[in-house]
Amino acid sequence: MNELLNKIIDHFGSQANLARTLKIKSMAITNWRKRKSIPAIRAYQIQKITKGKFKASNIIELCDSDDTVIVDSVCSKSRHPVGKSRLSNRKRVG
Repeated sequence: MNELLNKIIDHFGSQANLARTLKIKSMAITNWRKRKSIPAIRAYQIQKITKGKFKASNIIELCDSDDTVIVDSVCSKSRHPVGKSRLSNRKRVG
């Protein structure tokens, strides 16, 4: 996993550049290295940004169901699908 992450970082020039591109903190990428896992949402972003040079399916090693939901909502055409579904399930008080 770290070898692949190193290739991704090299593609972007530095860990700081990768973090800026993904609009995350550089420490998050350090944590990926420690966990030996890249979150699914970031894997799909990397795939999209690199125009398929790095495939999300090759990047993702561990993916829990929460990541899948987030990826589905990001890829959806609806502007705020997660927010709407969460709000519609809430009961109004008062």
